[in-house]
Amino acid sequence: MTYDWSDVLGMLPVEASFWNQLTGNLDSGFSYTSGDSQTQFSASGTLGYYAERYSVGLSGSSSFSGQESGTNTTRNTVETLGQLLVRPKWYALGLVTLLSSDQQDLSLRTTFGGAVGRWLKRTEHTDLTLFGGMVYTHEVYAAPPDPSQPGSQVTDNIEGLIGSGYSFVRFKSTSIVSRLTIFPSLTTLGRVRLQYAPTLNLEIANNLYWNFTLYENYDTKPPVNANKNDFGVTNSLGWKF
Repeated sequence: MTYDWSDVLGMLPVEASFWNQLTGNLDSGFSYTSGDSQTQFSASGTLGYYAERYSVGLSGSSSFSGQESGTNTTRNTVETLGQLLVRPKWYALGLVTLLSSDQQDLSLRTTFGGAVGRWLKRTEHTDLTLFGGMVYTHEVYAAPPDPSQPGSQVTDNIEGLIGSGYSFVRFKSTSIVSRLTIFPSLTTLGRVRLQYAPTLNLEIANNLYWNFTLYENYDTKPPVNANKNDFGVTNSLGWKF
């Protein structure tokens, strides 16, 4: 594939080995309040591999919140994204996502599918893209559909995938990454899921940074009597490589 100089936005070094070509980060945060004995812990990380025409990324996060006389809640996510360049402004996207959330009584949601995306803007500092496709989800809820009967609820769904991604990088000191994804259900009419996760990184020293992340998961029509909303904010320190 041949490119013009106007298509080149940046360059990454090609290392001699596969392991040296990997990039990623690790971050963690902890807080404790003695007044109500509340403990909060969060950890996350990413790992990426970039080649000439494709990239593969793996990310995960875990958060815990608990009180001595209250209810403990946990939330865990794992996501794999693969991106293949089709044309200078077009790409194909594949994803696999795992999510568990006590807040929504969700034992495990498995999502996998694909999409086609287009960059609306790509500059040295800014990246804006739109994508659309279809996914399959398998959900296991801890709560039963009928509270009077024991057991769990298992559902299988076909959903549309509509989303946008935005990133802003200012030198090495500041970066903002945000992705909004909407899943309109094709199996259960009227059900729409929304995921939103903006992240701000501010560099403190060489490869050491402060991370601020907001996450939102919203479900208009969960199949069980559970919370529609799962919202949270994390603060952490991280290291990138």
